[in-house]
Amino acid sequence: MQNKGRISFMNIGSSSLLVIFLALCLATFSVLALSSAKSDYTFSKKAAEHREAYYAAANTAEHMLAELDHNIKVARKASEADTFDNSFTRALATTLGNEYTYDTVQQLLYFSVPISEREALTVTVRLEAPTSHRRYTVTRWEVTATSDWTADDTMELYQP
Repeated sequence: MQNKGRISFMNIGSSSLLVIFLALCLATFSVLALSSAKSDYTFSKKAAEHREAYYAAANTAEHMLAELDHNIKVARKASEADTFDNSFTRALATTLGNEYTYDTVQQLLYFSVPISEREALTVTVRLEAPTSHRRYTVTRWEVTATSDWTADDTMELYQP
């Protein structure tokens, strides 16, 4: 009869250890989930800022192309020539600003719009013949690096 009143401490201890172990697992997984969410948020915030800077540069480039289109139209009227000649080149050069680079041999215009400290949107435009219904063709629209990339090859070693 005395055995019925005794409760086994082995069963109470193992269930308590199981509950403690599960609580520790849940706490560990919640910390890992929080850390992962924070790194995802930081990455998406940087990506959104870069995307916003790119689209701002793209809008500026589109405005520059619209200005270029108008300037080519004015230069065509001023030169009144069917081919690229010196009068067209001079008329276009007087209307363009310093942000454009003009290659008179290949009839190419270059300009770039900064995106960030390390990147720029580079645009190359080929001028079409004055007899063409098109004024220009965009041949290159590319994000280029404006500074050299240097690898971080430093290693933090334990120094006692």
